[in-house]
Amino acid sequence: MPFRVTPEAKDRWLHHMRTAVDSLDLPPLYEGTLWDYMERAALSMVNSASGA
Repeated sequence: MPFRVTPEAKDRWLHHMRTAVDSLDLPPLYEGTLWDYMERAALSMVNSASGA
């Protein structure tokens, strides 16, 4: 991967995705399914332990 993705970057991305998902006002089942996917996708993108 050409970009370093740290756990901190993952958390920042998830913060913004949480705001976006909340703005959709989805039914609970859809919201939960989408959020589960977002968390798993974010975790899979982490490829560096730190920003250094």
